[in-house]
Amino acid sequence: MREEADALLREDVLVNESMARIGAEIVPKGARIITYCNTGALATGGHGTALGVIRTAFAVDPTLRVFACETRPFLQGARLTCYELMTDGIP
Repeated sequence: MREEADALLREDVLVNESMARIGAEIVPKGARIITYCNTGALATGGHGTALGVIRTAFAVDPTLRVFACETRPFLQGARLTCYELMTDGIP
């Protein structure tokens, strides 16, 4: 069971990183991106889905900015996203 879980984790990270590279190609220079909920490493196996695209795009273009919004009580997704963005140094 542990081996299968580890294999799933490795696959998830690889898929997220691949999607992030493809997605980052279409993010325009100086983009301003709005996010809702958390789509980062805390929600996935490590790199993130939509936040993975942002991470990868930011590595190429540090002028990118993110606005983390949330509609649910307690701003759970926005707080998690802001934590991940701050950890990565992404404004």
